[in-house]
Amino acid sequence: MPTGINPQNIHELNASNYENFDKVLKQDGGLDFILLGIGSDGHFCGNIPENTEFHKETYAVDLIPGSETYQILTDLTGKTLGKKAVTFGPKTVMHARQVVLIANGASKASILKKALVGPVDKNVPSSILQLHPNFTVIMDEAAAVELKK
Repeated sequence: MPTGINPQNIHELNASNYENFDKVLKQDGGLDFILLGIGSDGHFCGNIPENTEFHKETYAVDLIPGSETYQILTDLTGKTLGKKAVTFGPKTVMHARQVVLIANGASKASILKKALVGPVDKNVPSSILQLHPNFTVIMDEAAAVELKK
């Protein structure tokens, strides 16, 4: 227990519990805080362009070998992945009391501009975060370059 968190207080989101996860979150008082990254295509969590519906809570996502999400998950887990993963949907994320998005590097500059000042668009799933009442973005100079124009 290197973090000092009691294992009873850790609730893993997985394929066996995702269908009831939002109900449990609500019963426990909801999410206080969520920390997100942004993909170069504008995805967050498993909310991928063209496949994201803003009304979704926690749901299963098809994993496509070769996609950015597939590669990220493979790198993080070090495992061969199956055909599905579970993720917090936009509705779940938007119900968190505080949302923080972190972005770094020039490769994120273009998508950050679309996500933060462009229209809310399912092809840029992270654009929905603009509507969150307590949304913070942390980025480095390279990621912010397009926002300065």
